[in-house]
Amino acid sequence: ILLDEFQDTSEAQWHSLAYLVNNSIAEDNQSLVVGDVKQSIYRWRGGEMSLLLNNMAGTIPPGYFNAETEKDLATNYRSREHIVKFNNAFFIATAKILEHELSQLGLPNITQISKAYSSVSQKIKNEKGGFVELVFLPTKEKKWTLTAEEKLIILIGQLREKGYNMRDIAVLVRRNSEGNTVAEVLAEKGIKVISSESLLLKNSPKIRLLISILHYLADNRNVIAKTEIIVNYLLLTKPELELDHSIFADHLQEKEDSLFYKILPNPFTDELDNLVKKPLYELVEMLIQLLKLHLNADTYIQRFQDLTLEYNTKQSPDIRSFLTWWEEKKDSSDTAIIVPDGEDAVTVMTIHKAKGLEFPIVIMPYADWGVIPNKGVLWASSEREPYNEMGIIPLKMTSTLEKTYFAEAYKQEVLQSYLDNLNMLYVAFTRPVDRLYIFTPQKSKSATGLKRVSSILDAVMHSPF
Repeated sequence: ILLDEFQDTSEAQWHSLAYLVNNSIAEDNQSLVVGDVKQSIYRWRGGEMSLLLNNMAGTIPPGYFNAETEKDLATNYRSREHIVKFNNAFFIATAKILEHELSQLGLPNITQISKAYSSVSQKIKNEKGGFVELVFLPTKEKKWTLTAEEKLIILIGQLREKGYNMRDIAVLVRRNSEGNTVAEVLAEKGIKVISSESLLLKNSPKIRLLISILHYLADNRNVIAKTEIIVNYLLLTKPELELDHSIFADHLQEKEDSLFYKILPNPFTDELDNLVKKPLYELVEMLIQLLKLHLNADTYIQRFQDLTLEYNTKQSPDIRSFLTWWEEKKDSSDTAIIVPDGEDAVTVMTIHKAKGLEFPIVIMPYADWGVIPNKGVLWASSEREPYNEMGIIPLKMTSTLEKTYFAEAYKQEVLQSYLDNLNMLYVAFTRPVDRLYIFTPQKSKSATGLKRVSSILDAVMHSPF
């Protein structure tokens, strides 16, 4: 039996697999379990790294985990010398810094971090060379992410001058939304991009605006669609503007006071009654013109025009029919930008999707996110009355839990979150072969603790370890 990527196995999965493994052992057959706790980044999906960390929780007969049966693969066959040395030093220091920090916070079981990273140091098999650059970007004059995007464009140009192809470059991000932003920034500069998420038309602000308008034209009583038109138009034209509650109550306003008629172009609002009478393709063409979405070449708009023309010709010119089809297909390749096979393009993907892959060059333009859980639900129990009679209950994830009967469960979740995010950095930093570039904001003077990735990076760079 071979069990690969075992660090992402859930307890439920292991309870089923353990019977097979034990039976194989009983019949004197071999079983091989392969995993790396440092690459456990799927806890949100049930992955339980503690199974591997704690020798499968005692479900395997004693004596099967010893120096002869447990092997560390200590040689790095992917990255060049300087990348391996950087990662060795970085993660050894980070594990020590985090343990010190979390001990000050009174978190339980903090030795899990040093245990998980006890064998992080790797030997070098690949050629000499390699390059790592960690850049702390200023945050005062303008938003640091804008500076990161500017540096990304310049960097790609420099790498091209060094002889690298676009396909050699991977841009890794934490979230799909960041991948969409990067793809749009690169596309605006004429840089071709390959990304399963960012290539979906639904992720383009312009396409979202057009779809919300089609929903409203299909039913002018649809106040949600009307509100989405305002939101999408503002996100497109004034992305720096903070949206307030008035936008979501705009449908209650009289026409003369309505934001809908104030902010949207008059040529568009004046034509509403006529637009609804148009067949699908002609309607979309008019909307693109009226909203001036055609002023800059846009691959998403061009692909959407092709889709609506094809649907209008082969199926139906009816708006409602098209919207039903769109809802069914918006997450599939049917509604994505078509990229020819072998295209020389930059790859943009999330760290999760990059796991197991390698690239000559890795760039992390937005290397900053929160590491302490502050949203979602924590399922926990308490032995204190009256909660002891309620079993496991859902709690809003917030730091105030630290002052409740559920403090231990919350602290354990914080520890696991730190481990998750350290593992995220490990997966990202170990993808490149030749070059690794990391952009992160400078730590503000008022920032305390290690609550963000940028703070951790700053602490490591200034550490004595």
